[in-house]
Amino acid sequence: MERSDRTKLLNRIMDKLPEQQRTIIQLREIEGFEFEEIALITDMNINAIRVNLFRARNKIKEEIIKYEHNGHQTNGASVKKIL
Repeated sequence: MERSDRTKLLNRIMDKLPEQQRTIIQLREIEGFEFEEIALITDMNINAIRVNLFRARNKIKEEIIKYEHNGHQTNGASVKKIL
């Protein structure tokens, strides 16, 4: 799967996430903020951030698996790169 295809897939999946999960995964995984910084930005406690991040990652994995089961090709390495 090419990089642009992975990016498009990830963007479609991210758009489906609840706003809070989308914000947290954006801050943590894409922008590289630490949990303490995310807590200040979102006014959430760190445990709630961890739970939302866990749920967002799981949803992304589920959607990638669905995508693959529908006959589209990705590989394990691309899934790990996304997450």
